[in-house]
Amino acid sequence: MIVKKKHIITEEWILEKPKEIITRAAIQPQQQQIQTIKSEEDPIEKLEKLKRLLDEGVITREEYEMLRKKILEKLA
Repeated sequence: MIVKKKHIITEEWILEKPKEIITRAAIQPQQQQIQTIKSEEDPIEKLEKLKRLLDEGVITREEYEMLRKKILEKLA
């Protein structure tokens, strides 16, 4: 859109255009994505997540203990 402003001595023409939105995404090679999916979560993160689930009441104490033992056995 062109806006024309008239002043006493001069004219001013202003070209107004919509703001452009530019987005860019880095695309990972497919093999790297597969490795990311297959890589296991850190055992400490798993334990923290498990504890949060217990605290929120999502899992029972028995489920927590069973899963905790499985994670700790994998570490040994």
